[in-house]
Amino acid sequence: MEIHKLNLLFIISRSSLNKQGLAPITCRLTYKEQRKQFATGLFIKPIHRQNSKQRAHPPNEENNFIHTQVSLIQIALLTFYSSKIQNKI
Repeated sequence: MEIHKLNLLFIISRSSLNKQGLAPITCRLTYKEQRKQFATGLFIKPIHRQNSKQRAHPPNEENNFIHTQVSLIQIALLTFYSSKIQNKI
């Protein structure tokens, strides 16, 4: 049985700043060497995002909200992925 890994990466597009100077957060899924990217609908100041740690910094109310929403998206995607894996077994 082959094991395939699902990679989730939340990135910001620094080149797509809006009028308020906020960058959109997108989610990039990689599975079986195929990549799909979609918008999360969340925006953050580029200086507050640490892509290497996948976190918003410094901790404040706005950044905590963004981190919570990103975590909920991640949980939903991983739950869907594990349910599909379990159905195949």
